[in-house]
Amino acid sequence: MLNKEMTREIVTVKDLAKYLHCHQSTIYRLVKRGEIPGFRLGGGWRFKIDEIDRWCRRSAIERGGNTRTSHASL
Repeated sequence: MLNKEMTREIVTVKDLAKYLHCHQSTIYRLVKRGEIPGFRLGGGWRFKIDEIDRWCRRSAIERGGNTRTSHASL
């Protein structure tokens, strides 16, 4: 489980899927489309939680939603 310290850390696809309350395949689909900020490390993808939070806020604004939209709505 992600705690407050981990929000400044780099996470895997599995951890990000838990954080965003979605399936890992959703993360891979977003990465493939270039829609989510991330980078390759070794054989897998990694994500900075602070960048993901900014991406979520920006995505909500672009969709005309409010910036308090939960991660689960992605």
